[in-house]
Amino acid sequence: MREPRGSRRARARPQQAVSGSGTASSRFEAAASGAGAAGAELGDAAETARGAAVSSPGIVTEPAAGAEVSPPDAPKSPIRHAAETGVSSFGAIVQFLACPECAAPITERDRCLRCPHGHSFDIAKQGYVSLLTGASTKMTGDSADMLNARAAFQGSGHFSPIAEAIAHAVAGGAAETAAGGAAESSGGPAVLELGSGTGYYLAAVLDALAESHGIALDVSKYAARRAARAHPRAASVLADAWRGLPVRDAALSHVLSVFAPRNPAEVARVLAPGGTFVVVTPTARHLGELIGPLGMITVDGGKDTRLADTLSTRFVPLDRTPVEYPMSLGHTDIANVAAMGPSAHHAAADRAERLAALPERLDVTASVTVARYGLR
Repeated sequence: MREPRGSRRARARPQQAVSGSGTASSRFEAAASGAGAAGAELGDAAETARGAAVSSPGIVTEPAAGAEVSPPDAPKSPIRHAAETGVSSFGAIVQFLACPECAAPITERDRCLRCPHGHSFDIAKQGYVSLLTGASTKMTGDSADMLNARAAFQGSGHFSPIAEAIAHAVAGGAAETAAGGAAESSGGPAVLELGSGTGYYLAAVLDALAESHGIALDVSKYAARRAARAHPRAASVLADAWRGLPVRDAALSHVLSVFAPRNPAEVARVLAPGGTFVVVTPTARHLGELIGPLGMITVDGGKDTRLADTLSTRFVPLDRTPVEYPMSLGHTDIANVAAMGPSAHHAAADRAERLAALPERLDVTASVTVARYGLR
């Protein structure tokens, strides 16, 4: 499949209130300990209900290894959306982007992004633009198989409460930004998700924020292709965040990092005064029931402390929301959750045998921290 030329070379509703001490009190944990919690995401079919654990294993079509699988009910791609409305996703977000070669502002014309110095970047037919330049990146992006597994698991609804908590954190930050008079684009809040993967969490945020626009940024071309279909108000960019974000200074109201690497210096540069950095990290209890039986990678219990230390020179903590609840998973769900993240290639050789030894359904803990940070 021909790649683009580079340069020449589940809607959320408020569920928690922030206390005066800055620690958010969450109703997600209470819901989980009672009736359980889950919701709906995009892709794999399963019955979902807010406040009740997902009980259907879902149905997943088995693709050939390495082949991309589109969710059956995927949102319209930016390309189709542009054809129908006359407004392309890149036309809406180009005001936030900068040339990765020279950092000059860029504009869109004839399905191409250009800067005044002659650097140009074609929008691929799959709906994303590659702003990777120079030598090949050292970062390894997610494979097509990993993205297929992630879309299927998200589609079963198991991580919907996490998406809702993220959307609520961003919506709260948007209200504070507006109250503080911080800069926003003429079209509303501007949200960037680092390591966006399928674009699911960004789509949940955009649904929660009317008139907002989003940038899904990932170093994987398979992720970039999927994210291009995530939401009509999102544009997908292929880029390496560790080389520098192709975004103008102080251009964004929010940046998200959900289970993804972070570049604090670049995030601080692109956030507008009063902007919010939302970071989601797993706790040591996350998927704990699967770690031993499937040989999955463990989560370091000191992860949150190290994160706070890493961000402390540029950001101040605003609040932290714990989100923890049980998920009722069948074998299909368990296979997908094991194959979609860092454990995808860990103990993969005997995973089928390990999986077969598990009960047909297993209660598995989802446990993350949603933290908000502001600029110093």
